[in-house]
Amino acid sequence: MSDAQRHAELQRMRYFCERLADDVKISRDTPFVIVVSKSDEIDMQMPQAATELCDYVAGLGFPATKISAASFSRKPDSFKSGTGVFPAIETVLAYRAQDGAAPPNNAPSGERAFSRFRG
Repeated sequence: MSDAQRHAELQRMRYFCERLADDVKISRDTPFVIVVSKSDEIDMQMPQAATELCDYVAGLGFPATKISAASFSRKPDSFKSGTGVFPAIETVLAYRAQDGAAPPNNAPSGERAFSRFRG
C-alpha cells in the first residue's frame, strides 16, 4: 500500500469513528479493538497508522486497544497461526456496559426476523 493510500485509509477510519461518536452517538464505553491482520508478514510490528488510529479513537473518549494478529501464519516457524486472535476475542468479550444497558445476549426479542438473531 502506498503512503497516499495508507493516509487515505487512516483518514476514512477517523471519519468513520467520528460519525459513530457524533452522529450515531454510541456509548463512550464501547471498546474499539483495532486488529492488524497478517502481522506475520511485517514481523508482528504494529504499524504507525494503527497506533495513530488507536490514539485518535482514545481521544474521542472510547477505550481503544490495538492487537497484531496472524490467523494463518505464512511464517509458522517464527509466528504460530492464531497469534493475536484469542486476545482480540478476549478483549471484545471482556466488555461490560457501564451505563446499565442490558448486555447483548439479554436483549429483548421482537417480532421482526432480525431480532431472533440477537444474542
